[in-house]
Amino acid sequence: MNSTILSVISDYASTKSDRIAVASDKEQLTYSEFWKEICRAAHFFRNNGINKGDMAAIKAAQSPSYLICYYGLQLAGAVPCALEQNMPSTSTAEVAAKMKAETVISERTSMKDLPDNLRYFSMKEIRSESISLADDMSGLEFPSENDTQIIMFTTGTTGASKGVEISFRAMAASEQKIADFLDMKYYAEHGVLITPTPLNHAKGIWETGGMLRSGGTVYILRGMADLKTYFKALDYPCEKLLLSLVPANLRILLTMVPDEFAEYADRIGDIKLGTAPLLEHDKELSMKLLPNTNFHNAYGSSEAGILSNLVFNKQTGLEYCIGQLLPNTEAIVVDDERKPIKSSKENMGKLAFRSNSVMKGYYNEPELTAEILEDGIVYTNDFGYVDENGFVFVRGRADDVINTGGLKVAPEEVESAAIRIDGIKDCICIAEKSELYGNTLKLLVVMKEKGTMDANEIRRQLSHSLEPYKTPKKIEEVDEVARTYNGKMNRKFYRT
Repeated sequence: MNSTILSVISDYASTKSDRIAVASDKEQLTYSEFWKEICRAAHFFRNNGINKGDMAAIKAAQSPSYLICYYGLQLAGAVPCALEQNMPSTSTAEVAAKMKAETVISERTSMKDLPDNLRYFSMKEIRSESISLADDMSGLEFPSENDTQIIMFTTGTTGASKGVEISFRAMAASEQKIADFLDMKYYAEHGVLITPTPLNHAKGIWETGGMLRSGGTVYILRGMADLKTYFKALDYPCEKLLLSLVPANLRILLTMVPDEFAEYADRIGDIKLGTAPLLEHDKELSMKLLPNTNFHNAYGSSEAGILSNLVFNKQTGLEYCIGQLLPNTEAIVVDDERKPIKSSKENMGKLAFRSNSVMKGYYNEPELTAEILEDGIVYTNDFGYVDENGFVFVRGRADDVINTGGLKVAPEEVESAAIRIDGIKDCICIAEKSELYGNTLKLLVVMKEKGTMDANEIRRQLSHSLEPYKTPKKIEEVDEVARTYNGKMNRKFYRT
């Protein structure tokens, strides 16, 4: 039996034809309508010379149109290379050349500066011109589970931009794991998934696929910049809401509009987080604001799939914990030579994982692939351990750990203590070169009221919860903390 997401959507087009599959503030499509548009898009691609095995660069708009084209390419037998929506034309052309793709698809009406050898289609054009085409699978076939479903571009574990090649089987494994621990079957009947998470990111497409695999409704938002539109989405007519957020987005809601967010306390059943660790302070605020909500701080990567989950309102007192492993997943703690070690809080190492959701490899990059994938095991750069109860703990990226005077400090531990201090809005702990210690700790803080920082008082309060060598010697006020486009602290920005 074919278990690809395409086969699942096709089945629901018959069994749940009138159920809403995808929605936005502009439109909504039932499973029947959604599947018909996917088929039409597939015929459009075939008619325009895009066939089985062909690559197509597609920029991830936050809209039903993107999903129609994304799945339509797959039904045509092609492989979508998912790119960031705002990637410049020159970078898009470079990726297309690397992937040997001849087609670029975007939401924009046109894209300037693309070379002549690249064909360009807008999503609006594809949907409008395919209306007269067949809305079924005539002449088409479902891909096999071992076929490549997507090539996802990421900076991931090795830092350089590369394409993570993921099969339908591996993607289905991540989708199903998420669907199971979030009980998406329940939300398919009683609720909706509301997601501003970019659909070219693993988190976004896993969650979307999991909800569609469960026969539910995915409400797609264009980020979190417009909070009015976000709260309009929270008013979607249903019993319960399932929210996808990254920690930076949750922090916006907790600090900027806490009272408005709390009004939905009885309707928000689960919140799925990820992409970055959540500060303990934010966990406490979340649970206080939404006492009846389950908070899932999940862990995974594009390369390895979804691996573990922590329900932190139920599994309390586990700072730096990413939860217990999900089915068909094994954690291995290794030293710098990839030799397994018996890990503990006192004897940490690098985390490695074996799972049924592991990538095929980096596309056409065998040497890069070998750096992190060997015998089906993905070796990460995350520094941590597994305790005696099977809980996995991440204390930071191995290259983020600061060595000061021969002692290792995870900057997240300092930041977690600092953010609890009244008056601090945001912070980051970085290394500063020192002739005596090699490195010393420096804390950059954003104050709720600019100009109110008292370094001595902050240092005094930190000394109550941190050992002396973990207390920053320098504390400096800044206007903002540098972050990446998806809200993670941009630690590379501060490295010298």
